[in-house]
Amino acid sequence: MQASQAKTSLSLMAIFFVIPGALIVNPAIQTIADAYPTIPHTLILLLSTIPLLIVVPMSLISGALAGNKVKYKHLLFVAMVFYVIGGSLPFVFRAFYAVLGARVIYGIGVGILTPLANGIIIQLYAGQKRANMMGMGSIVINVASTIFMLLSGLISAIDLNFMWLIHLIGIIPLVIMMLYLPEPEKVEPQQHAKVKMPVSVYFISLATIFIYMNLNTMLLNMSTILTTENIGNAATAGTVLSMYTVGGILGGTLFGKYFQFFGKMTNPSALVVMGIGLGIISFAVTVPMMIVGCAVAGIGFFILFPALLMDAGQRVSLTASAMVSAMIFSSINFGGFLASVYIGFLSQLFSSTSPRLSIAVSMAVMFIAAAIWGLITVFSNSYSDIAVEAQ
Repeated sequence: MQASQAKTSLSLMAIFFVIPGALIVNPAIQTIADAYPTIPHTLILLLSTIPLLIVVPMSLISGALAGNKVKYKHLLFVAMVFYVIGGSLPFVFRAFYAVLGARVIYGIGVGILTPLANGIIIQLYAGQKRANMMGMGSIVINVASTIFMLLSGLISAIDLNFMWLIHLIGIIPLVIMMLYLPEPEKVEPQQHAKVKMPVSVYFISLATIFIYMNLNTMLLNMSTILTTENIGNAATAGTVLSMYTVGGILGGTLFGKYFQFFGKMTNPSALVVMGIGLGIISFAVTVPMMIVGCAVAGIGFFILFPALLMDAGQRVSLTASAMVSAMIFSSINFGGFLASVYIGFLSQLFSSTSPRLSIAVSMAVMFIAAAIWGLITVFSNSYSDIAVEAQ
């Protein structure tokens, strides 16, 4: 029995491990831009952000199908095929628009994959064991993010084309899942009372889009800053960006105590921490300071993220909690996609091509958002019971 449980846990962690694969491109952004000198920089950024846009509808479709209309293992197989093929195709087909098309295919795979691990955990586990598995999954995602960005930076500094082959790592989880992952019992859909979402939940969702759109300017521009200002190269970018996820691990670890101390001011205070991280990056001219800035920004966001889920989740009934969670996750992905458009908009608005511009603006936005959210929190009933209307 223990051996069987260990194999199931290994299979689930394998799913979590490949989810953050979209970050593989980020340390190599400037190297990719140098390889396609005639392509506008905003289109180069789409190689990182277009999968995030595709993830939004595909994750909702996958979540609706999984377990009742289509078996989990069948969806996982399809997801990993798209993941591996879409991720590695640019190694063979190197024309820019072929690469962009491959990123769309890759996004379909990630989108199908994203909701499945948590869905299987909810089906297979209960109580504290369920919480432990989800906690382990979060840790694995952060560790994988660090590994992917380090590998990407190192490999793309040697040969950009070989970077795409990192996605072949998806073959290993595919084999593990097909061999060891049990198929949860089919769940018959149940009819629930229709829940009317409070306006505050939509506010939190829109705020999440706006916040992550600003934060992602750092992740997208780091490679360009380090390379064009001769501070480092793609390998350096991979190292610096990996500190964002290290900060994320620390932020997630500290969240309980942090929330206990700040209470209803957790959200605005976390925005201040993110603003400080972006501010450090805006003015940093050395790799160590870039590392500090990324780590601080990561701490801030990974404190803010569970706080957003809590704040939104406690405003609805239990039957709507899954939909609220999906809204927040989709908001992060959509905000990540909008970041590339946002960077282009700011460049035109201020007539500047400096990669630091959007990060500096985002720093100011974080501080302003913190002040506004703090005032809303003080004069509203955040972190209190919210009545939910059922029809």
